[in-house]
Amino acid sequence: MPPLISPEDFETVQSRLVERRPTNRAARETTTNNLLIGLAKCGCGGDGCGGGMTASTGKSGQYQYYACSNRARAGLTVCKGRRIGRSKLDDIVLDALESKLLTPERLRDLLSGWLDHSTHAVDARREKLRQLRTRQTNLEAGLDRLLDLLIEGKFKASDPLFSRKHGGLVEQIAQVKTDVVLLERQLANSERRITPQLIERFGEMMREKLRGDDPSLRQYYTRAIVSRVEVGDDQIRILGSNKALEHGVGSMADTSGEPVPSIEREWRARQDSNLRPQA
Repeated sequence: MPPLISPEDFETVQSRLVERRPTNRAARETTTNNLLIGLAKCGCGGDGCGGGMTASTGKSGQYQYYACSNRARAGLTVCKGRRIGRSKLDDIVLDALESKLLTPERLRDLLSGWLDHSTHAVDARREKLRQLRTRQTNLEAGLDRLLDLLIEGKFKASDPLFSRKHGGLVEQIAQVKTDVVLLERQLANSERRITPQLIERFGEMMREKLRGDDPSLRQYYTRAIVSRVEVGDDQIRILGSNKALEHGVGSMADTSGEPVPSIEREWRARQDSNLRPQA
């Protein structure tokens, strides 16, 4: 009988099973040594399938990679496959965050809105806050109406349309609430408690955490400011969130301790990328 899967796929799966066996590793290492799992995606600029990249090994675990999960699961008909050394991609991402994001100049650029305390800027924030609160009220009223229809028997909880509408409203309300809290904090900090010096200290703290010895903390702080890492043939693009940076700096202003950034989206304000070095 012809084989159902290729020898390469069989070896990859067997290596992954061995790698994930809890008895082969310390508990913390088993869950935290893959810095970019869930963030790394196959392809950048349309040269990949967009699927997630999962942990892979070669030579019975001697070599460790991030590899396209679609290629491993469905073969060449879905994706030609892409993999990159795990430590290599980790270092590329951490180096880029340090040199392209967490520098005082870039952070001041991205967080310039926090440093603008002119009367016009404050008035604009107050108007935006008013609009957000109105939107929150309307969304919550829409959710109440939807639940009333459920109670009246117009919908069933198992109805896909109900689930889709309910999930969409809940997600929108959560996002608006996050934006309201952020804007309220900006207005509360209009006395210039957010300073260039504070932004610089935030960058220093983040660089320290990203290079620390605790892998769980490295993973946490990476995920706090990075939402996606697109791995292409010629470049690697890292995307993240301005809001996460704003929350982190705001936390430092509110307390004397370290910030606990929230995971948001899209700080890549400029359309630049991090070129992938030659192998």
